[in-house]
Amino acid sequence: MSESKHRMDPPSRGGPRLRFKLEELETFLTVAELGSFSRAAESLGLSQPSVTSRVQRLEAQVGISLISRTTRRIVLTDAGERLQTTGDATLRDLRILLETFRKESEVRKRRVTIAAPPMLSAVVLPPIITRYVQSHRQAEVKLHDLPAASALAELADGTADMAIMVLDGHHPEFKFESLTQEECAVVTPLRHPLLAKKEVLFEDIVRYPLLIPDFYRALREVFAAEFTKRGLRFEPLAQMNDVSNISTVIGMVAAGMGITFVPRTLISRDQRGTVGIVPIKGFRLVRHYGIVTKRDKPMSTAARSFARFVRGTIREDAGWSD
Repeated sequence: MSESKHRMDPPSRGGPRLRFKLEELETFLTVAELGSFSRAAESLGLSQPSVTSRVQRLEAQVGISLISRTTRRIVLTDAGERLQTTGDATLRDLRILLETFRKESEVRKRRVTIAAPPMLSAVVLPPIITRYVQSHRQAEVKLHDLPAASALAELADGTADMAIMVLDGHHPEFKFESLTQEECAVVTPLRHPLLAKKEVLFEDIVRYPLLIPDFYRALREVFAAEFTKRGLRFEPLAQMNDVSNISTVIGMVAAGMGITFVPRTLISRDQRGTVGIVPIKGFRLVRHYGIVTKRDKPMSTAARSFARFVRGTIREDAGWSD
């Protein structure tokens, strides 16, 4: 065991300062357990003079004799016996704690935390994560379902390793790697009048209740601008402000409560037969989805592994797929 230059520093409040080195205590406890400086030296991989020197330094720091030396054997003093009892328990607890830290570190190395907005979290990412975990048995993937601003906040403070989302606006602190793009379309109940048309106009859309949730703020802003450009009033239902899941939105559309506007593949497989889809004439809105990472922070091994898997999935499926 090599000599450490680090001493046991004191807590900032209360009690005497611990000025001795941790290996000095460990060496004393080994001598006490084995009853011999030579056997302790062999056990620790040190020379006998090094062991003797460590014990002497410990005694000097605590200010009391710990070992009574005779020509034939060593005997612990009363102080030595007390230190052995307390020191053994302390080092045992410390080793248990360090082993816990080691295991937690191993888990963190295998864990990747992803932040994603509700639309992707509800429909797109679960099957991708399932396939990844099935092929990477030791991996742990945590998905945080968050609005875009909150997803970026988690990425910024290190809670999330990456975000998978559309990155609107200028964010120099983040890197964006585009994975795929999706064209948005009008989603209606089955047998809705708009489905009789190959393409619909904004003037057609305005006649029906709009179910565009507040969490999809960027989409609302685009729609509002297009309505204003045409002299139309953009009035999504106020009750949508409390909706935070795309599956809920599609369920409301299927129930005949109104129409919405989303990327086609964000409609789950189970719900695709319950709604209809029609494009808007003369209007094309494409959303670019990708991996967002913090520019000044390298991705962990687990995060890089998951990112490679997502890229491969996109190439194989030519886009999102569930």
